[in-house]
Amino acid sequence: MKKIFHKRTWKTDAIFFGTVLFVNLFVGIAFLITNIKNPTDENLNNIDKIIALDSTSISIWGLWIASVYSAVGFYRSIKNKQSYCNIWVEFLSTSMQITSAILFLFLVIVKLATPITNWSIWLKIIDIHIFLPIMFLSYLVFFRTNIIIGQKQALKSMWRIGLIAFVYLFWIIFRVLPKVKDHLHFQQAFAFSTLYPEKIGWPIFILSLLGSLVLYIVMYWVVIQINNLVNKKDINYEAKINK
Repeated sequence: MKKIFHKRTWKTDAIFFGTVLFVNLFVGIAFLITNIKNPTDENLNNIDKIIALDSTSISIWGLWIASVYSAVGFYRSIKNKQSYCNIWVEFLSTSMQITSAILFLFLVIVKLATPITNWSIWLKIIDIHIFLPIMFLSYLVFFRTNIIIGQKQALKSMWRIGLIAFVYLFWIIFRVLPKVKDHLHFQQAFAFSTLYPEKIGWPIFILSLLGSLVLYIVMYWVVIQINNLVNKKDINYEAKINK
């Protein structure tokens, strides 16, 4: 029977990180050029507006984390000719990609997804909600980390995703406050125009944010358990148990 799980090497890391980095850069550059040169949305017609609007989407935060992690991983694997893995950043990035995909699918199903105005937005959606989740989860599953995380350590490590959730919650509530929104130099204060508190009500808006962030935290835990399961099932593994 052919072996399903494989050991990571600097070559597999370089291919993985390089692919993720290349696709993210290509999609990002295409998105900027398309929307700045031929704007179809006045909220996306310059780089300041794009970055400001992107900062209100937690899925974009996940994209930024994945891109920085991939850049560091690609550089270090090539330079040192050694496998590189920051296990906590990888868990964080993987869980954020999967959760973002689940939430986007939910918004599509309930018909609350933000309208798509051009092909570069489609490209960005495919990158964030299809390509990245599949890439990170597949690499975690089929190329084992050789590390098993103890349950106590898993709980202790959840401060990372908790901190991101808290900062994001504070940032979004701040951005959509009427007095703040009125002083912005661009019209759209929140990436999801269909979920404005003025449209769905503040109670539903806050509960939706909290529910989404809880899902991010739960998925972080699930990703750690997937990692542990993969390493335990490999009959040849000699994994380090991080208690």
